[in-house]
Amino acid sequence: MDNPKHDRIREYLEGKRDPETDEVVREWLCQEPLHDEVEQALRNFWKQLPEESDLPQSRAAFDDFCRNIGSFGEPRRPWAVRWGRRVRNIAAMLLIPAAALCVLLLQRPAASDVEWCEFAVAQGHTDSLTLPDNSRVWLNAGSHLIYPRSFDGRIRKVFLSGEAYFDVAKDAGHPFIIKAGDVQVRVLGTQFNVTSYENMESVSVCLVEGSVSMDIDGDGLKRNILLIPGDVVRYDKISGAVEQRRSPVEAYLSWRNGGFYFNNQPLNEIAAQFERVFNVKIFIADPQAGETPYTLAFVNGESLDLMLEAIAGNDLRINREENMIVIRKK
Repeated sequence: MDNPKHDRIREYLEGKRDPETDEVVREWLCQEPLHDEVEQALRNFWKQLPEESDLPQSRAAFDDFCRNIGSFGEPRRPWAVRWGRRVRNIAAMLLIPAAALCVLLLQRPAASDVEWCEFAVAQGHTDSLTLPDNSRVWLNAGSHLIYPRSFDGRIRKVFLSGEAYFDVAKDAGHPFIIKAGDVQVRVLGTQFNVTSYENMESVSVCLVEGSVSMDIDGDGLKRNILLIPGDVVRYDKISGAVEQRRSPVEAYLSWRNGGFYFNNQPLNEIAAQFERVFNVKIFIADPQAGETPYTLAFVNGESLDLMLEAIAGNDLRINREENMIVIRKK
């Protein structure tokens, strides 16, 4: 039986472009998580490509596949992030920066000579970089930033997965835009923090100075929120709820000095943050415990063991089993 969605994706990948539907297909391909129908269409298309045991030939075939989606400049350090399980696995095997494909699906015209770069920070580390416009970005552990080698267009746009603090160079004629999943932050020149890890249920923006416009475009939800210094906006990706409140910005910036601040976040997210920062494995044996929210601040250089003990209290038990930390109910 014919499948119109499969047909439209196949025609798009084969280069049979229809401007009226291109944007729809791009959105399908970049949904997180990837819809089963879309993933199957990608699988079917990939199966049509010749399989070669020789790596250069296999890579050439995949490059053809990539060119049908959009050409890109390959970063110096190849990496792969989620772009559907099938493409992610292929990209990892061939050392192709699959995230660049999603960037271009959302941003590029049919023909583009934009050269994209990536900056990835490993688990257990933080790092910073200066962008082509002299904006500074500090990235937390396990974060990725994709940015153009030069800002030549009307806007300065970057893509973030993880957590980053931005000090954006002022340029009223060229707005600076950060795309982080369903959230887009638009500024002219300001300082703010964005938290948008893929395995977190929420996206948070904390404004330090200046002003930013935050656009949310989730499933059935479209909102625009203007922040002033001291505002924190938290968007729940699961429920669609949006919370805007005043908060001490130092708490949200504590990670730059090795601190932690959790505001009504489930233990699953807290454990994931500890995994990224301390490069450890944490297993929560009881699902209900993992969903329990906590509001906590650790800003005095506490060790991981001390923080886990504080969280455990009288309700949880913390054990180290081989190379894993296991959290169980008492």
